[in-house]
Amino acid sequence: MLSLIIVKAVLICIRTFTKYSGTALPGLIVETYFPKTFEKLLRNIKHMVLVTGTNGKTTTSRMLCHLLKKNNVGFISNPSGSNLLRGIASTLAENSDIAGNIKTNLAVFEIEEASLPKLTGIIRPDIIIVTNIFRDQLDAYGEIDKTYQYLKEGIEKSDNPRLILNADDERVRSLRNFSKNEVDLISFEKAYLRHIKFENRESKNTATNIKACEIRNVEVHKDLGISFDLSYGEGKIKKIATLSPGFHNAFNASAAIISFDSLSKLGVVKANKPDTSLSDFKPPFGRGEIIKVGNTKFQILLFKNPAGANLNLHLLESVQKREAVFLILNDNTADGKDVSWIWDCDFTLLKNLNFKNVYISGTRAFDLALRLKYEGIEVSQVDGNAHKILDLILKENFDMVYVLPTYTAMLSVRGLLSQHTGVKEIWKH
Repeated sequence: MLSLIIVKAVLICIRTFTKYSGTALPGLIVETYFPKTFEKLLRNIKHMVLVTGTNGKTTTSRMLCHLLKKNNVGFISNPSGSNLLRGIASTLAENSDIAGNIKTNLAVFEIEEASLPKLTGIIRPDIIIVTNIFRDQLDAYGEIDKTYQYLKEGIEKSDNPRLILNADDERVRSLRNFSKNEVDLISFEKAYLRHIKFENRESKNTATNIKACEIRNVEVHKDLGISFDLSYGEGKIKKIATLSPGFHNAFNASAAIISFDSLSKLGVVKANKPDTSLSDFKPPFGRGEIIKVGNTKFQILLFKNPAGANLNLHLLESVQKREAVFLILNDNTADGKDVSWIWDCDFTLLKNLNFKNVYISGTRAFDLALRLKYEGIEVSQVDGNAHKILDLILKENFDMVYVLPTYTAMLSVRGLLSQHTGVKEIWKH
């Protein structure tokens, strides 16, 4: 197809002559000028898993892909986290030949909430995982009821997919009513919910084919990785460990394992004794990854809305040596222009941690500095230029620095750190 020849040529040019990954523009060309090609490519995929929700999409989808790869299951995915339709279109175009054929029959896509109904209007996924619904990018989404409507519409268009849902988030839980297929509801033991404040509401249950799964005995280790027990599937108890930091990643790991089991039942996974261990899974870019420069390690924990910020601040309570924390607040389009969400973050958590050094940068560095001043937190250095702050930090020779950046700030700080050490580009990560 001429359309795919054009798109593949654009992708090659982007990766050859620029620093960019080409995970969006080629797909935008397909989506805008060749929509029939996009539909044909989608329909060439026999089985599909979609992962959506406010937080946890990238980690959950990458965990599932890790399990598939370990068990020699062919698949395509959007590993860079480019989760609009254009990102999915880019992935499909890159992995097809010029006739539009794709070698694998399985796709695992993380997808942004507002794009879900657009995608399920074209293709019917086998499984949809919904992680949670939190306030995020208010200028783009508005209130969370609007996000909920996107998810509801996407599921209704999907022709009864199997659902894997966060049972502790009542809005997500209520989505069980919109599929007649099996529904897996994953919940934490109540003791672990004290750090997560879901904006719940009452909902009536009309679903009948529900499987309850419970996460128990969560432990956060010194390296911030976790271990826990998952009760699911006729009383089975599975012990799970992962390096992905924070007890909230127990949900992401559980959703990945349950979706993998579902694919096994569909005949997609052929292994007689499949390996479902996540102990060797490395956290994705910006989601707990550790980058070492000289003697200093930088652990990057994405910080993009109040819920995610509070969870990461709670996570740092498990840190013994609290030398330095580096917060970076940007207001680019991918971050959300409205940064008022920082006033909903519980920065008393940061104050109580008593880090010896608190650094702030980003395009809205002084907004964040003001927020911390109101909390009574002493800031070591504020500078809109993250490069200057990093140079300052490296001179201090800390053992570990915890970096909490918004999305574009995370990409920038990874780029700056890559000047000192080998860091994979996110589309290769």
